[in-house]
Order: sequence, then C-alpha cells, then structure tokens
Amino acid sequence: MTRMLLMRFPISFLTLLTVVLTTSTHGQTLPGTQPLTPNPDFSATMVAGIDKMALRLIEQSKAGRKPTREKLKAAIGIVDERVPITALEFVGDTTSPALLFETEQCRVFRVRWPVFDGVHGEGLYVQPKAKPHARVIYLPDADGTPEKLVDEWLLTTGCEVVIPTLVSRDSEFSTNDKFNVKTNVAHREWVYRQSYELGRHIIGYEVQKALSIVDWFKAQPEQVPLLIAGVGEGGMQALHAAAIDERIDSIFVALADDPKGYIVDSRMAWFFIPRSFKVYLQTDVLVAAQRIMHDPLRDREQYTTQEEAVQKILARKASENARFLTKYGADCTNLANFDLVVDTTKLTREEVAALILEAVARQFPAL
Repeated sequence: MTRMLLMRFPISFLTLLTVVLTTSTHGQTLPGTQPLTPNPDFSATMVAGIDKMALRLIEQSKAGRKPTREKLKAAIGIVDERVPITALEFVGDTTSPALLFETEQCRVFRVRWPVFDGVHGEGLYVQPKAKPHARVIYLPDADGTPEKLVDEWLLTTGCEVVIPTLVSRDSEFSTNDKFNVKTNVAHREWVYRQSYELGRHIIGYEVQKALSIVDWFKAQPEQVPLLIAGVGEGGMQALHAAAIDERIDSIFVALADDPKGYIVDSRMAWFFIPRSFKVYLQTDVLVAAQRIMHDPLRDREQYTTQEEAVQKILARKASENARFLTKYGADCTNLANFDLVVDTTKLTREEVAALILEAVARQFPAL
C-alpha cells in the first residue's frame, strides 16, 4: 500500500520534499555521527580502518574455530598423538655426512625426527650461525626434493628452516622382491590405500610431520615469528597445518615455482615471491597525476587540481612505504630489489610491454 501511494505522488512534490529535507538537515549533525574532517590521505585512512576491522573480526572468530578445526583434523586423519621432540637427529655416516654444506651465514644438515609410533619425518635443516630472524617450515612439492628448495636466497635469509620430505608420486620402491610385491602403484597412492582403511590419510601424516617441527620450534627458549610455506602439494599441506595450529604466525604458498607461470600485479609481490622476475614501473609524479585525472576508469580517485593530486599521491606513497617497512621490513624504495626498472614517463603502454618482454626473453631464453 505504501509503495502504491508513493508512486502516485507528482514528480514536483517529490522534488520539493527532497529540497525541504535537504535544507532542514543542512549544517546539522546527525545523532551518533560527527563531521568529516579534512584528511591528507583518505585512502590510507580507509586501509587502516579496514585493517582494524579485519583484525577485530579475526579475533572475534577465534571462539568458534575449535569445532571446525577438530572436524578438519578428523577428515585428514590426524588422530595419533605426537611424541615430544627434544632435538633433531643428524642423518649421516663417514661416507655420507649429515653436513651437506656450509656458508658464512649457515649450515645445512640432513635430519630426521620422530612424529608418532612408527612414523618419522626426514628432510633438511638450515641452521643460521646468528640468532634467527624467523623459523620456517618449507614444504616442497611431492615431485620435488628438499634439496631443490635450497638456493642462495634461502641461505642468506637468516632464518632457521626445516624442509621436510614428502612421499613422492614415483613408483621406484613399489616393487619389493623380498615380499614378492610387484606393482607400479605410486608411493602416495600406496600409502593412501593402506592408511584409509585405518582412518588415516597421507595428508594427515605429512601435516603431522610439519606440526612436529612446530612443537620443536615452540619449545625453543627464544621465540621468533614462525612461518610455514609450501610449493605445489606442499602448499596444500601448509594450508592444512596453518588451519589446524594457531601457533603458526604466517603462511605462504609459493606461486613462483608453478611451471605455467604467473603475472602478479602487486606492490609487495617482489617481497613475497622472491624467485621471480621483478619489474618496477615508475613515472614522474606530475605525469602520474595527469594520467589519473584523465583516466575515466579511475572514478574513485577524484582531484580538483593537479597540485592536489600530486600532494596526495606523494602522501599515499610515503604512507605505504612506511607501513610496509614497519610491518614486513620491506624497503620498497630500494630499486636494487627489482630485476627491471622502467621509467614510463615518456613511453606508451605498448613500448613498456615491449621492454618487459625483451628483458624476460633475455632472462629466460628457453621460454
């Protein structure tokens, strides 16, 4: 009924009503609100508000997580109680020593550790010679090995790292003449078939290996941030481990090692995807202001003058750089972090794309 009456009102009456309401509320402050005060960088204020709200919602969600977490543990077969770890065991002998190699910053060892009855974890241990900045569990893909993840970047991070071995998808050991077992079933498939009958799962076994290292890291006298990361299959195990154990501070799933490749447009991708070709596009701030003001798709960035645009662009950039440096220790102003720096001030989009493709072709001639 209300809708029908409203539709019969003349347009002139609705216009008059709008004017009256607008005039009557002009200059007044609505209950529970306050006037919008000038802000040099509304976007930074918005991001800070979103961050504050997200952190509050995350904190509020903790109370309801336990039932979901227990359901997930049951689904992937985490039902066995882990044994405590006092130390990692070095694996080696006189012909194949535990110490693989040593640099000025760290040592790399072959190690193993108990998980629960009948199950051990194996892998590599990167031990920094100085106090670690962080402790990391780095899970490779099932088709990879821990050795493939050890590179110059990893050895110079100053982090204490354990890289567990995952059960491979190969079938090298599927044939056993001693027990008259001859099959080409992949190792992961073989473990999955046997464990499923007992209410376990290969995912659960491998997550348990990672969580055993979490137990050991958290038992150390000096605590630093604890991260878990993974590539491919290891990325999935890392996601499960972080969902189950709140002691893990951060999780990273690597994109850089995917054979298909990715193009990531992000202010911080250079930092979080270190094994990548990193491109930095820069331009003169006056040109940047002109581009924004004349871009019809940038309707959320409205400036009355070029001077205002320049001021807010510089303020936002300074705010972002300070935030990233404080939160992650990432210096976005250091162009040495990038493989290619392109000044786009006097270039077209096609010319910029051509420069990037040319540099990528030089870096990766096999592509």
